[in-house]
Amino acid sequence: MRIALVASSAVTVPPKAFGGAELFTAELGKMLTRLGHDVVLYASGDSRPQCGLRYRFPVAEAPAEQQRELRHAAYAWRDIASQARPFDVVHTSYAPALAVGGGTRPATVFTLHHDRDEALQQYYADFPDVCYVAMSDTQVQRMPDLDIHAVVHGGLDPDAHPAGSGSGGYCAFLGKMKRESAPHVAVDAARLAGVRLQLGAAQVPASDEYFDEEMMPRLDAAGSAVEWLADLSADRKLRMLQNARALLMPLDFEEPSGLSIIESMLVGTPVIAFARGCAAELIEDGVTGFVVANAAEMAARVKQIGALSRSRCRARAVERWSSMRMASAYEGIYEDLLRRRPRRYDAAAPARAALAAPARRSHAPTLHASSSPLWSGGFSPFWEA
Repeated sequence: MRIALVASSAVTVPPKAFGGAELFTAELGKMLTRLGHDVVLYASGDSRPQCGLRYRFPVAEAPAEQQRELRHAAYAWRDIASQARPFDVVHTSYAPALAVGGGTRPATVFTLHHDRDEALQQYYADFPDVCYVAMSDTQVQRMPDLDIHAVVHGGLDPDAHPAGSGSGGYCAFLGKMKRESAPHVAVDAARLAGVRLQLGAAQVPASDEYFDEEMMPRLDAAGSAVEWLADLSADRKLRMLQNARALLMPLDFEEPSGLSIIESMLVGTPVIAFARGCAAELIEDGVTGFVVANAAEMAARVKQIGALSRSRCRARAVERWSSMRMASAYEGIYEDLLRRRPRRYDAAAPARAALAAPARRSHAPTLHASSSPLWSGGFSPFWEA
């Protein structure tokens, strides 16, 4: 297949530091190429993907500027439409790309990377031709009004995440310096457990209420027991995870994708996380980490983390959460989608079909209460023959 991946122009692919969607896109492009597909990425010119690259802007500029992003998306679609050898599939996680794609675009897949957002829910409803894919069962449960076709949990390249020894003697935190990621709770749990903490979190604005009220007093009180790594390159992040005893994820929101959890488990570092979002879908309690309810439980599990086998943690992560597994699942989605629709999307076809055919029930997913993941990290289409 010939596959176009459309990313933002604001962050390089792969990202130089933080950037979950960009890391996902880099891994997907790399593994789809290894599977033998012709893959072209539309991103900033300073991206370094392991597939083809085309760009409108030579250098990534963050934060994203709306007009620039729309120009980037428009360039991508013009280039896609101009190809002598058409693309079979366009895959994006980049919402502006949907608005400028036009009615004759190839089969389009969109991966959701975020928690429920009411404005985006309404936006996505305007593009019923798009195949929406979630990264966790949690996302599906929180977006029942969106026609989500499949769940494919995230994946990363095990070869790019070598096993670490955990010999640093500290615990790690990786996330945003925001209330939803709750780094202040990670500080509390580490201090209760009597361990040092490396805090991998991006710099905050000069005036930030959460940082001023919750983080500054804790950082002052902790002193050298907490090391804040605000400028964290990809290499430094990897070393931090490899040498950590455990990764602490005191989530205060419904985490949709959990790539940081997967990164940590792949290097053999167990994860101790609150039971929010996809944490329980990714972590095997007592094998690759622990799922807990509060800071006190997190601190107690830190003291027990030595009982877990780092080699077993890594082996299970490699088995369940590799990016090749992820890319193979998407390959199946593309093939299924192409079997069920024309090569080029006919914008008038749904209206003609609705006039010609009797009404039929919605194909939106029917969710069943379950304590375990509905699709176990693989590919699970909802569409019917």
